Formats: sequence, C-alpha cells, structure tokens
Amino acid sequence: MIPYVDRDLLKTFATVFAFLLLFVQVGIFVSFLMNMYSDIFGGSETKVLWFLMYYAFSLPRQLANTVPVASAVSVLLVYTMKARTNELLAYMVGGISPLRLARPLLVVTLILSGLTYATTEFLANKGDAQAERIKRVFIEERSEESLTKESKLFQKGQSDRFYMIRSFQPSQNRMDFPYIFELYPGWKSIKWSLEAKSAEFVEAEGSETEETEARDKGQWRFDDAILREYSEDGQVTTYRSFASGLETEILPNGSRLESELARYIKQRWRPSQMTAMELLDYIELFQLQNKPTYELKTHLHFNIATALGCFVLTCLMIGHILRPASAGVLVGFGGGLILIAVYYVAFLFARDASMVGTIPAILGAQGPNVLFLMVALFMLNRNRTV
Repeated sequence: MIPYVDRDLLKTFATVFAFLLLFVQVGIFVSFLMNMYSDIFGGSETKVLWFLMYYAFSLPRQLANTVPVASAVSVLLVYTMKARTNELLAYMVGGISPLRLARPLLVVTLILSGLTYATTEFLANKGDAQAERIKRVFIEERSEESLTKESKLFQKGQSDRFYMIRSFQPSQNRMDFPYIFELYPGWKSIKWSLEAKSAEFVEAEGSETEETEARDKGQWRFDDAILREYSEDGQVTTYRSFASGLETEILPNGSRLESELARYIKQRWRPSQMTAMELLDYIELFQLQNKPTYELKTHLHFNIATALGCFVLTCLMIGHILRPASAGVLVGFGGGLILIAVYYVAFLFARDASMVGTIPAILGAQGPNVLFLMVALFMLNRNRTV
C-alpha cells in the first residue's frame, strides 16, 4: 500500500506534469502549423492529413526533449503549491523529513529518465527520419532524390571493403565526397583508401546486354581523388593524387568497385538519427581510417546525458525548493527556474565544445550532469532532517 504522502505528491505531480506537456505540445503544434501553413493550404489540395502524420512522427523527439525540463518545472510547482497551503509544514511537523518527501518524485523521475532514453533510442530517431520524408516529399513536394542526397549517409560492408559517402544518387550512379577503404584480413589495419570530391559510373560500350558480366559493364571515374596504400602496421607506403579521371583500373591488386552500387550499400541516417549500436559501429569504422570521431561520440553520449538530465534536474529542484531559505514563490520557484536555465546553458556549451573536439565527448556530455548532481546531493544532504 502506497503511503498517503506519496500518493498525494505523485497525484499532484502527474496532474501538473501532464498539463505542462500538453501545453508545450500545443505550442509546438501551432508553431509547426504556422511555419508550414503556405505549403499545407497553398496548393490545389490541402495537406492536413500529411501534416498530422508529420507531427505524429515528430512527437517522440519532442517528448524526449521536453520531458526533462517539464519534470523539473513540475517538481517546482508541486512543492511550491504544497508550501503555500502549509501541507509541507504539516508533513514536517508530523516527523517526515525533507528527504523522505523527495523520495516518491525521485523514483518517478528516475523511471522517466529511462523512458526518455528508450524513446530517443527506439522511437525518436526513426520517427525523425519519417517526419523529414513526409515534410520534404509530401508537404513541400520535393523529389525523393533530394531527401536522399541531403539527409542520408551510406555505408557498404562486404568482405573487407567499406564505402562512406556523403550523398549517393542511384538514378545517376553518382557519389559525392566518397571515402572508400579496404582492410587487411581480420580488420587489423587499412590496406588502401580512396577519397574524392565526386565519382560517376561510366558505362563501357556495348554493356547494355543482359549477358554482360557485371565487371564488364564499365567503371567508376573519380575527380579530385587521393589514393593511399598502407602496410600492415598502418604506415603509408604509396600516396597518389589525381585532379580528374582516376579510374578504378589502377586500384591496388586489381580491385574493382561494384557497378551497381545501390544493391550493395547499406543506408544509414544522420548521426543524430542513429541508435547507440549504429553509432558505436560507425565510430569503429571512423577509427579504423584515422578519421576524427568526436562528433559521433558526442551524439552517442548526449543521448544518454539528455535522458539522465531528467533525474539530475529533479534532484536539483528538490534540493533547492525544500531548503528553508527557499520559502516563498519568488525565491523558491523563481530561483528554481534560474537554476534550470543555468543547467541548460552549461549543457549546451559543453555539447558544442565536445562537437569540435575541444573537450572529450563523455566529459562534455556527462560533466554538467555530474557537477549539478553533486550540487543537488549537497543540498539534499543539508535538508535530510527537519
């Protein structure tokens, strides 16, 4: 049986939290509608249904972003309301410590942190991709190829060779900014790598017949290309650059690139839309080719840090609002809002610093959480008794 104190606090928290989330989502809905109003109602047919689908797919991301701050503000409001009606005073006079009063909401927000991370990992990432597709193709009426070119990364892993391409246009058989590399057996190190500004497939004469072998259909031609070969210990043994016209005939050991690349590559979304396992796999590939990984690692750690922020902010708000010095709406509620703002300024500053490699990604992501959690625990410790 849940004690009355816990039921009372949880009921009030649930009511305030639901209201805040609904209020924020209505604001986001109206903002989306105003931004896309001309595209929705400007044509011969309205696209209200597509807009509703766009909003539905973007909802998981909106919830993941707003739950931490909504839970923190809800905690502030709950304890401020209880203080104004002298309910907190009655509980404390009855022998219930501030730390005991904090327990039910700490447990709930810890659960919310886990749900927020699960939403980000399994719903928000894929929902963003679908929302972007609906917006580009069905609301803005742009071509599907423009979405492919601007929104997706491509990687192909077959045997020991990988493609990493900024954009790929299957209809034209063209790659933009490809980076292709092949590994030694066992993935010990890179065997050779090829990077270029662009590449397009040039068909061989008479290659249209069905009997033509794939290797005889033609070859890829690269512009502004750099070809490197490596020894098994990772040292560069050959370095060649080509302004234009590099054809795959000169690749090491007679290697050839697939003529029908679209059948072999594996499609991936932007790093911000990848799951943790996809990011870990992508980071490993970048490390094998000695490419910087700080941006990818930042996305990985900040997905976790954002979810943990829900619990950290709750600890901070409870530690602040239950202090005797925080009595009153101005000091209690107003001071709590300032603390939330300071937390997010530090959070965003650390994220930007880790994105460019100024500080390690894990420090940039979890540093603000650790710092503010220590402050919150200090305040909670001071409030452990009546």
